[in-house]
Amino acid sequence: FTLGAPKPYSKILYTSIEDPSLTVESTAKDCSTPEIGACPTVLMYGTSLDTLTVSATVPSGGTPAGNYSAMTFQVCYADAYTKGRPWRSPKDVIGRDKQC
Repeated sequence: FTLGAPKPYSKILYTSIEDPSLTVESTAKDCSTPEIGACPTVLMYGTSLDTLTVSATVPSGGTPAGNYSAMTFQVCYADAYTKGRPWRSPKDVIGRDKQC
């Protein structure tokens, strides 16, 4: 990193790495409403609600997922928290995405 230089970012597209054979589960409860505060899972720093557990099942063998050596999870803002906030706009390019 050089002071004044733009930070490096990934140019990979989210859509290029999607793999339907991966299974991802979390302790977050399902939420189908975009209304702020209406979802059952709320993360709050410094409280008993500051943890979210995420796990993935990566199949081995002939699938693209079988070739992965590492996995990164991103926590993203729900649509209700991005509406009217252009600084949180979603982008397909991983390094340009502001929603996660």
